[in-house]
Amino acid sequence: MNVEAGIKTTEAVLSWLAERTEEAQKEQDQQTAKAPAQMFLPGMEEAMRAMPNHIARSSLFAPVARGRKKYHDRAILVSRGDAILTFTGHQLDEAQSDIWMQLVFLARKTPLGMPVEINRAAFLRGIGRSTGKHDYQWLHRAMFDFTAAMITIEAKRNLKFTVF
Repeated sequence: MNVEAGIKTTEAVLSWLAERTEEAQKEQDQQTAKAPAQMFLPGMEEAMRAMPNHIARSSLFAPVARGRKKYHDRAILVSRGDAILTFTGHQLDEAQSDIWMQLVFLARKTPLGMPVEINRAAFLRGIGRSTGKHDYQWLHRAMFDFTAAMITIEAKRNLKFTVF
């Protein structure tokens, strides 16, 4: 085999490989475009619970007396000066903030938008409550309040994001 024939064969193989690589890359890009990227909440250690500052510093979770809770309809909450928090739903109390933080903690390993299954007894123990009938009823009422509520956060200075 002469050298020129070897070079032509090598060039042909490299050209064929480049074409196949380009085709494979295009196919992979098309598949990636079809499937949305899975997003997860940031990881937290077992002993950590978190709440975004705008929510923690707002009046969303407030000390509330026992009895009927006030219903807010697109009420603007007291919050930091650089954001507007609007809330619709029954007033949430401080105990419900524990539920909210535990829900976020349990959801950290689940892709966003997917349901998060919980074991009620383990959930109650996770927030330091007992597992009696009263506690299950309380958890059910609190979950109903979360399900029926909506919060909107808008930045005042930079209106690039809104969270629903």
